[in-house]
Amino acid sequence: VTIDGQEILTNTATNGGGIFNQNGVLTATNNILAWNSVSSGGAGVYNTSPLTVTLLHQTFYSNTAAVSGGGIFSNGSLTVAIRSNIFQQNQAATGSAIRIGGGAADLDYNYYFDDLTPVSGAAVGAHSIVSDAIPPGLTDPANGNFLLRDDAPARDGGDPNGPLTRDYENDIRPSDQGPDMGADEVAGCRVRLNENNNLLFGSIQAAMAAASPGDIIDVSGNCAGTHEYDTGFAAGGECRGDNGVIFTNVHIDKNVTLRGGWNNEFTLRQTPSFLDAEGQGRVIYVAPGFSPTIDGFNILRGNVSGADDDGAGICVDNASPIITNNKIYSNTATGNGGGIFSINGNPVIDNGNRIRNNSAANGGGVYLMAAGATTATVQNNFIYENTATNGAGLYNNSGDALIWHNTLVNNAADGTGGAIYVANDSPDIRGNLVVSNTATATGGLYGATSSTSTADYNNLHANSSNYGGTISAGANDLAVDPQFTSEYLISYDSPLVEEGDPDIALDHDYEGDIRPSHQGVDIGADEVGGCYARNTQNPSVVYGSLQQAVDLAGDGDTIQVDGLCLGANTRQNNGGTNVAQNLYISKSLTIEGNSFNFDQDSPLTATLDARALGRVVYVDSGATVTLTEIILTGGDAASAGIGSQGGGVYNDGVLFLDKVTIRQNNADDGGGVYNAANLYLTGSWLWGNTAVNGAALYNNAPGTGFAQITSQNIFTTNVASGNGAAVYQNDGDLFLDGAKIHDNLAQGNGAVYLTGGAADPVDVRNVYFYRNVADRGAGVYNNNTDAAIWHNTFFNNQAIQEEGGGLYSANSLLDIRSNIFDTNVGTGVHAPGAAALDYNNVIANFPADYGGSLSAGTNDISATPLYVDPILDNFRLLDGSPGADAGDPALPTAAPNPVTADYDGDIRPTNGGPDMGADEINSCLIQVENPLTGTPTRFGVLQEAIDYAETFSATGTLPDVQIARGECRGALLRGGTHQVGYVSTDLNFIGSLRRSNFSDPDDYN
Repeated sequence: VTIDGQEILTNTATNGGGIFNQNGVLTATNNILAWNSVSSGGAGVYNTSPLTVTLLHQTFYSNTAAVSGGGIFSNGSLTVAIRSNIFQQNQAATGSAIRIGGGAADLDYNYYFDDLTPVSGAAVGAHSIVSDAIPPGLTDPANGNFLLRDDAPARDGGDPNGPLTRDYENDIRPSDQGPDMGADEVAGCRVRLNENNNLLFGSIQAAMAAASPGDIIDVSGNCAGTHEYDTGFAAGGECRGDNGVIFTNVHIDKNVTLRGGWNNEFTLRQTPSFLDAEGQGRVIYVAPGFSPTIDGFNILRGNVSGADDDGAGICVDNASPIITNNKIYSNTATGNGGGIFSINGNPVIDNGNRIRNNSAANGGGVYLMAAGATTATVQNNFIYENTATNGAGLYNNSGDALIWHNTLVNNAADGTGGAIYVANDSPDIRGNLVVSNTATATGGLYGATSSTSTADYNNLHANSSNYGGTISAGANDLAVDPQFTSEYLISYDSPLVEEGDPDIALDHDYEGDIRPSHQGVDIGADEVGGCYARNTQNPSVVYGSLQQAVDLAGDGDTIQVDGLCLGANTRQNNGGTNVAQNLYISKSLTIEGNSFNFDQDSPLTATLDARALGRVVYVDSGATVTLTEIILTGGDAASAGIGSQGGGVYNDGVLFLDKVTIRQNNADDGGGVYNAANLYLTGSWLWGNTAVNGAALYNNAPGTGFAQITSQNIFTTNVASGNGAAVYQNDGDLFLDGAKIHDNLAQGNGAVYLTGGAADPVDVRNVYFYRNVADRGAGVYNNNTDAAIWHNTFFNNQAIQEEGGGLYSANSLLDIRSNIFDTNVGTGVHAPGAAALDYNNVIANFPADYGGSLSAGTNDISATPLYVDPILDNFRLLDGSPGADAGDPALPTAAPNPVTADYDGDIRPTNGGPDMGADEINSCLIQVENPLTGTPTRFGVLQEAIDYAETFSATGTLPDVQIARGECRGALLRGGTHQVGYVSTDLNFIGSLRRSNFSDPDDYN
């Protein structure tokens, strides 16, 4: 019979109040037997069987036998095994806990409380505990809670070779350092061996014993206590005691990876895991010759003294572990290395270990001792609030350690070297942040006479003296307040940003952020990250600096960028002038901001922010560059070189800006963009930029230079203290087609300001101008060009001087046709009388529709347009609107730049002729495919489609005329009659097709 995991309570009998075994093979495990009573013997268990009886891990509480064996009475012929049990407050006249009346008994690892003579007829066992002062640690047995407390004396006291793998609650047994006595196992420690199987343990050491080299041991919960371990070095030594036997929470003698931080189900790694030596020895011992990884633990309450007094938290004994992302605290060594002690190994102590509140004689946080062939690496750690006589933060006894980019704060030495003490050799001390450390002599960095340290690019601030002994300030050291945010981190506003050694061979910070990030290396453990870039030629390599990725790229490469890239750098351009910018480009590249999502947790669009330290982008001469779907912001050209021009972008090459947001930049000229060469701007948004002239864009491209601004760009809320709140045209060709220019403010003249004379062609077409404010020409101000102002909509713009609310021209060279001037303040259009003006709809402007000496053109109209929804700024025309089919019929074929589409890209003209304004009512849409090549051509006028189809009559193959859903209207004169379409040969017409792709919906309705 096996009886396991039962609660056997308050029973009465003559013998065997809980269990009576007369003649069976009995195994009783993990049971709780309480408050049972008998008038004779064995209140808990009564055994007279001549067969095998095994009684393991049971809790006997307050059982009463009138004669013998308050807990157990046994009188069998074979050996009865009674091990790993708890006996508390049981009573009997003989053997309050156990009475062996006959047969052999195997008793050990039991806990007896409240009776100094608990066993009659046998010995209690060498490993048993007998106490009348210290109870075993049951939580509240009087009220039925028989679980062990976390600090129970019975923890880890059971038979280490016992066979049980679970307790009465089905928790894993053993847990921590060994099996607990009694029915309950304190389930603080939970361990998984390799993530792809379900092999679970209750102790790290048990998992270690089952592991093979390369295995992963995952840990959840609190793994407490210590165990005895023989290092195999009888002569003792550092970390080995005087005879090689030590006490440690974990000993590592295999090349495995230990990972803490798991929840109980091992599904998420976000819960602290504790390795707690409870003051009974060290926490971790790494045996000689091994290279394990220790990651993500709280390592605490190590306490070593006497012959084994080094390395209370972790002792690295001639080994090469990787120690990362741990919290190492509250460890005490009377010798050296309260937090970490390393001797003759190649440990890598990296990735954000927080080593704090440890104490030792030397090296309260870290102590390094290395033979010539070994090198310790200590980088990207936070070492703070440790105490020692010397080297409270770190003590380098020997070896040329690499001590890079650590943050050491508030360490205190009674003697010398509050932060770092170098006793011997030549460690490399670079990029460290050393703040508020104290010592009797030298709170910062101290080198003894036999040391020759290299120290540079460190920041030492507010220490009780920064340097001492053989260590003095490096040429690039700083002494500034780091402006910590929290937990000794820094923000981009810290003076330590980008002040580290640019040549240091370190590619990450404490949390894995890429180093360098933005424009350079930061000092300390924290690198302000958030910028990610890669070259599609080698996409597995990710840079933290877009500038670095660009510098390493080849001509024609594509760079993908994600996140927020901050700051500015200074370069010399091809003309030998120093220029400051976030990104300098001197080669032909494509830079994409939409195809790389490195930071999955952040939806942030790729953003370049110069933080007012220079302009955002500089494109040098000779480079052909495409920027797409990137935000350019925070540029200020005031001290960026080249005449304080181009706050967002300065272009001296060939630049394609596609779907780019250019916002909140500043310059004298071209707050958003300054173009000095060839610019293509499509589908972009320029807002909130400021400048004297050309707040959003300044075009100054002499010779063959140009600015081609097409495909629905938006210019809004830009402010010019002079002229051209949106666009300032000074030199070069300007082709402005398909834009919304609204809510801009020029304290001088013009949302669009045109100057530079008549030598360069200037076209402004298909633009919606609304709610712009300027002194004159709130929509467009023309100084001296012969620009073509065709098919624009000017609505509700305001000229403060009441001259040209929509458009103002100082000369008579403008060609103003097919526009809508509606409800503008300060006249609709103002120009000398000789200006070419016709086919416009000029209506409801105040105080007059026309200003200057201008009067209505022959084909001008004055009728209220019908907009789709002007309240929501939708100024597209409704069917039947005045001005439909009433624009200048010559413009769709006008050389050299005919107007063949509207703002939306819809075909112009549609139906009877082009519509006035920026919108073409797109009800008629027709497609004819070339029967020889299959190439489709689209039309907005039925007669034009018919004429094109009939040109193929000589080939013998006539194409279909495919008509999409919509309305084709208007009668044209052809063949002496008026009709929508005049057909002179055999053609096939197919109607009611889908407008998107001319497929057949199979439903003419």
